[in-house]
Amino acid sequence: MRLHRIALENLSSLYGEHVVDLDEDLGGASLFVIVGPTGAGKSTVLDAVSLALFGETPRLDNSRARDKSEDVDSRHIMSRGTGACRAVLDFSRADGDGTRTRYRASWSCHRANRQPDGAFQNVKRSLERAREDGTFELLVDDHRRKVFEPHFERALDGLTVQDFQRSILLAQGEFTALLKASPDEKAAILERLTSTEVYADIGRRANAMRRTATQAFEQAEARLEALKVLTPDELAELEARRAEAATRQAACRVALDRAEAAVRWLAREETLAREG
Repeated sequence: MRLHRIALENLSSLYGEHVVDLDEDLGGASLFVIVGPTGAGKSTVLDAVSLALFGETPRLDNSRARDKSEDVDSRHIMSRGTGACRAVLDFSRADGDGTRTRYRASWSCHRANRQPDGAFQNVKRSLERAREDGTFELLVDDHRRKVFEPHFERALDGLTVQDFQRSILLAQGEFTALLKASPDEKAAILERLTSTEVYADIGRRANAMRRTATQAFEQAEARLEALKVLTPDELAELEARRAEAATRQAACRVALDRAEAAVRWLAREETLAREG
């Protein structure tokens, strides 16, 4: 997942509208740091990201949910004395063919009549997908979880709020969450975050090559074990037998030469007898 643009309004200590354009302001930098004095709104920027993607923020949960039975309402992140707030995030994720799909996720809520003393109204979640011409196609815009949640799950490709908290938004007191995760959990989280499907495919092919090579090695090893290795005494005996056979072969060659000479002599005698 890659973040492109964060827009927020009336969230916590950040009153009014604020925009952080990561593409334009950072010039494509792959690493950056958010700095500022306490209370400047550094964590609120990350809250906006979490709200836009998941409709909740762990920092608010940790600060308010002292009693775990308490139902923490993300709407309380609205700046005091205001009647409406929102968080909008432009992000993209890699597709299997090497391209990227860009989305715009929004979270918003307001009080009755948008008055600071009005009752909270339902949170609305929306998701848009970018077209080839740069415009956005609305996929969902609703306050009902059963309506908007499937669209977000598909766009986030399985990334859960727990994954997000463990790897990207490490709220205070949760810095070891990713480190404490099991190896399988870490692998799943990192694969979804970094779109490492291509590396998973490479791993599968490497395992297939390893299995093939292992089978070939085991077969060669079996053939090698089937070969009989001679002892020194057995080798000496074979050498002696080879030398004896060579001697007999030489003697047979001499006898063959004599026999061939005798045949030639007899043939000549027969020819001379016929002519005489």
